[in-house]
Amino acid sequence: MTETSFTWVAERSLRLVLIGIAKPVLDVKANNVVVELRQDANQLVLEQVQLADLEDAAHVPPGMSIYGLQTGNYMWRSPEAHASHYVNKPSDMFSFGIVCVYAVRKRVIFAINEEKLEEGVDPLAVVLRRQISYFADPAGLLGFLNYIGEESPWFEVFGDIIDKSPRQPFYLWKGWEDVDKDFKDLVGRLTNFDPAKRITAREALEHPWFKGVW
Repeated sequence: MTETSFTWVAERSLRLVLIGIAKPVLDVKANNVVVELRQDANQLVLEQVQLADLEDAAHVPPGMSIYGLQTGNYMWRSPEAHASHYVNKPSDMFSFGIVCVYAVRKRVIFAINEEKLEEGVDPLAVVLRRQISYFADPAGLLGFLNYIGEESPWFEVFGDIIDKSPRQPFYLWKGWEDVDKDFKDLVGRLTNFDPAKRITAREALEHPWFKGVW
């Protein structure tokens, strides 16, 4: 598959996943996205894209949330899901943002090689530090802390990580200098730390990065 073909498949697949996310289903991660392709002469044809393998998914009616559980795989989980707080459609959008990074850049940015961790280091703590480092600008972080509230035991956990971990936004990573500015903007809007400020699936479908992708 050429780089151009790969990019087109990734963009088209992500758009179709967004259409699926517009429905009330939670458990968005890369290995839940099934893509069927076929070779037709000199071009690839995208037959279909499905959200599948949803044994951990939940149907959440509009206006409702899941509360008190760390839902989903830790590599794709939203900050509020880590905090066992209210998980709903904005949480899907954060996870989708991480899936976008994987689809376009071929990297699972919160994957942890536990064999390389120092003894006693919790992999989840590393993931939280990365989430804050990459995506938690001051306004988003304040909105997130207000969202979970001081009464949450995770309020202090996140606050402690913030105090000890300087930020390194994702677009400054080595090797990311060539990333399309519209893609950076899309991921940034999807992964806003404040759930109330994340774009919706329908807004994401209207984003310039998807322009011309049918």
